[in-house]
Amino acid sequence: MGITQAIRYPSIVVGITMLVGVFAVTYILPRFSTLFSSTRITLPLPTRILLGIDQFINDNWMGIIFFILFFVFVFWRALKTKAGLFQWHRFVLSLPIFGPIAKKMAISRFCHVLDTLDRTGVPILEALEIAGKTAGNTFIEKRLSRVHSDVQMGRKVALSISTHTNDIFPPHVLKMIQVGEDAGAMDDMLGEIGNMTDAEVQDRVLKLTATLEPLITVVMGVFILVLALAIFLPIWDMYEALSKG
Repeated sequence: MGITQAIRYPSIVVGITMLVGVFAVTYILPRFSTLFSSTRITLPLPTRILLGIDQFINDNWMGIIFFILFFVFVFWRALKTKAGLFQWHRFVLSLPIFGPIAKKMAISRFCHVLDTLDRTGVPILEALEIAGKTAGNTFIEKRLSRVHSDVQMGRKVALSISTHTNDIFPPHVLKMIQVGEDAGAMDDMLGEIGNMTDAEVQDRVLKLTATLEPLITVVMGVFILVLALAIFLPIWDMYEALSKG
């Protein structure tokens, strides 16, 4: 299970809830507001907030749509450039939850590919060059290209990886690569690292999913509660006013 699969369910829930919220704020609540205003009752805070949001959307809907489309276009164009994609991948790695998972996924790809190439007899320099381009993150791939350059100049693979990726590869992984290279069994060690990292990614993603689902449920529950209060509290106040009248 990857990061995309982990956030798929929460994303769907959030998306549906947002659509329901927009529909309620822009379509249902304004129809009640006419009824509320005719009774001259003081609207509760949740209702006033949502009516204010509705008014803002109605007054600025063209600007909102333009801003969203402009932001999406600029972001998309930035990702099409090497510099933009590099900075985005660097930002992803700095994220507190997703960054460590992205690092482990890149390590897994690199180790699996390098293991396969080494087993099939591909020269180490060529194998490093190919494997370094499969990390799936341009920031990490640039670091791995430096590893290739160092090995080309005669340095050991483990030492080069430790020098250029010590903030990406965990210490125990660097140690395993060094042990494998010294023992002449780097392919076996790379395969073990890849499998171990795959298991770590799976574990973290499962924990992320287990954390996100109840959190999203609580947030959506609060949102729906506020929406319900915004609609039904004025109705209750209106009912009480009519009863006293």
